Amino acid sequence: PVRELRPGSAKPRYSAVAISPDGKLVAAIDAKGEVAHIWDATTGLVIGEIRNDASEFPALAFSADGRWLATTGGNDVHVFDTHTRTQALPMRGHRIQTLAFDPTGPRLLTGAATGDASIWAIPSGARVRHLREIGDPVDAVAFSPDGRLVAVANRDGTEQVW
Repeated sequence: PVRELRPGSAKPRYSAVAISPDGKLVAAIDAKGEVAHIWDATTGLVIGEIRNDASEFPALAFSADGRWLATTGGNDVHVFDTHTRTQALPMRGHRIQTLAFDPTGPRLLTGAATGDASIWAIPSGARVRHLREIGDPVDAVAFSPDGRLVAVANRDGTEQVW
């Protein structure tokens, strides 16, 4: 190993991890979605901690430019500014379980267990597009590489593309 990252005295069981596109930051979220830690990949020091709602739907994602880190524990989404090392905004949600950033700009796609799928502007937190409101739970979301299309995968086995 090049580096071993530890959050301090606590020993959470992490369920998801992400590395910023420039390789300078590493983030991990615990299995319950209660807390996400952010480390400086070079020094191994913890540089941030994001508290979530712990609804057992943990997810996290870095923006393509590495400026933003979004986390959720299963309800609200917390967006962390990696430059200022502060929480930029909380976005109210219900049973959000999957996140994806637009690779071309600061937009965040969310999918929820309620069937909701939405695109949000970052850092304002304004909903740019509401793709669907109800249906089977959304288990995965993705942007196309050029940011023009989004895909939503549902628990019933269908996928939708907008």
